[in-house]
Order: sequence, then C-alpha cells, then structure tokens
Amino acid sequence: MPRPELFGHAIVGWTCHARGLGCAKPHRRKPDVDEAIPSPEAEWPDHMLAKADACLYCRSRALTEEISGVADHFFGCVPFESDFARCADCGSLVQMRPLTSEALPRAYASYYTHKQEHHGEIGRGLKGWLRHQYVASRFRQDSSALARFGAVAYRLAGGNWQETDAAYRFVPPAPARVLDYGCGSGAYLKSLKQLGYDVTGVDFDAHSIALSRASGLRAFALDELPREEWHGRFDAITLGHVIEHVHDPASLLADLRGWLAEGGMVFIEAPNAQATGLDLFGKYWRGLEAPRHLAIPTIAGLEAILARAGLQITHRAVRRSVRPWMWDESLQAMPESVRQKTLLAARNAPKLAAENAEFLTVVARPVPS
Repeated sequence: MPRPELFGHAIVGWTCHARGLGCAKPHRRKPDVDEAIPSPEAEWPDHMLAKADACLYCRSRALTEEISGVADHFFGCVPFESDFARCADCGSLVQMRPLTSEALPRAYASYYTHKQEHHGEIGRGLKGWLRHQYVASRFRQDSSALARFGAVAYRLAGGNWQETDAAYRFVPPAPARVLDYGCGSGAYLKSLKQLGYDVTGVDFDAHSIALSRASGLRAFALDELPREEWHGRFDAITLGHVIEHVHDPASLLADLRGWLAEGGMVFIEAPNAQATGLDLFGKYWRGLEAPRHLAIPTIAGLEAILARAGLQITHRAVRRSVRPWMWDESLQAMPESVRQKTLLAARNAPKLAAENAEFLTVVARPVPS
C-alpha cells in the first residue's frame, strides 16, 4: 500500500539505489512451530562486540554518550539495540559497542544491496527526455546538436541538473576510469558502463559481488584487490554511503589516495551527524541505521580524516530530494503516539542548508604539493 505524502514529497516510485540507502524493511521468516528459537544472546554473544575508545574521524578520545537504544528498524537484521557517543572535538557520532569486523557481515543478511537494482532512471515525458539529453551531454560527452539542445533546455525548463550531477557522483566524462568502492549489486556502475565508462567495483559482501559479476561488471572482494596494479589508475573513486560502514576509514582513504590518477577525485556521501532530522527523530532517525553505521561524520570530522590522507574538499553539494524521504522513513519507525508531535516540530524546522542537510555530499582531491 502506498504511504501518504507525510512531508509533501511522493515516496511512491522512489528508488533506494539512487539515494544510496535502502527503503523497506525485509520480510522476516517466521520459524516453524517446533523450531527452537535461539536467544539474541546466543546468536550475538558479547565477544562479537568491540568497544569504541576514539572518534574514527578526528581520533579524539573525548566521547560522550548521546543517543541510546537505537534498534535496527529498517532491515531487522539484529535483535539488539546500539548506543552512540558524540565526539567533543569534531562532533561526529561513534557507535559505542560496534560489531567486530568478523561479525559485522551478519548484519547485512537482508540488506538492500542483496537485490538487483536500477540507478538513475530517466523518467517519462518531455522532462525525462531532456534529462536523458543532459546526461548524454554531461557524462557521455555527446556533442550532437540534439544532446546540446536538450541539455540546455533541461536547465531552462527547471530540470534539477544539480541533483542529476550528484546522482552520477560528479564523475568526469566517459571514458573515465571509475572505481566504486562499496558497489553493492552494481546498479551505479551499470549506469556508467552504459555511458561508456571503464568501471570497476569493490565490496566486502560476497552476495553483492556475485550480483555485480552476474551483470557483467568487473568486481572484486576485499581479499582480491590488485593493490599494486591500481596505483595511480583511477580518474574517480566513489564511496556512496560507505565510509560510515568502515572500521578504519583512515586506512581506506590512504589506499584510495594512492589509487588516484593525476587530477583524480574522490566522491563521498554519508549521513550528516548534524542533520536536522537527527534533532527531530532522535534514535529513530534513518541516518543512524545501527549496527551497520559505525561512525557518522560531521563536515569537520570528514575534513579531518581527508586531511590525514592528503585530500581536501573541493566541492560540496546539498541534495534537496533527500530530506523528505529520510524524514518519512524516520517517522514511520517512530511509535504512533509521538508522530503527531514530531510532525508539528518538523513544520517549524530550520530551512535546508549545507550545515543541517541529511547527507554530507562532497568531492575531494589531493592537496597540491
């Protein structure tokens, strides 16, 4: 059944792949009558949980518990709740008892990347056709008169070209070499390949890798990476909702910096630990997504960890399409008894700005030597 337009934005037809986050709770299998149901403690013993002692982004040890009792509302993969601490220095959120790297894959058992997806649907009608011409001109470098006309007309007709650029992650035109780190089922890479890009994917999840390969994509598991061969190879490396899932983002960014070709770029998108949605919805905010989100950055946290890797932010975007569906997902997770009060507060929420946006969406490049 379609959901109501709670925040003035049609949720029906929204596709989770284009935003980088899933949107639906999975179907949970009911056990047979005589089936023994193991307790949560038996399925997830304490040794599977680590203890955070520092911010993953700025390395500060000044952590103060801020959000407790965060359940896996959106995918139902784990039965326990998680707590988050706030970094006093950069303001990022850090999960206090994260799953270990060995246990974390179990929390993706019914994740949205386990399904074949589609990315960047063009849409119908004249505006859809104009958007198609804009994409062809901007990313495929189609220099035909039709594409150039369509691209200009798309902007003049009020087409959201900034959102389109963000959906394609600001990559340089084809045939650029693009690495999608955390490629999932490969939806984004498939859209780029159709435009003539040289694409490669990486994921830690075997099921996602299998889906990507079944689509004819070149995809690698973490233990298969040809690290030496990749030195200086890629014109663009994208991390769409990945950095918040990583135990050691500093080491990851250092590797990516070495894999960039001269003039290359890194795209990063992640939930924003200073989002207005967090203030409104608290532990039900869609961006928390415990236990998979190990640490949620602020812009200061992101700048700090990029600097350690020799990278700096050169472009920052605000995705206006994100707030409505993020808020809708968050509201749906809340108890009905508090939804009306939250809706009233949402109507008086601050206007959307880079500082309070639901996502951090940035492009980073190597610091000039």
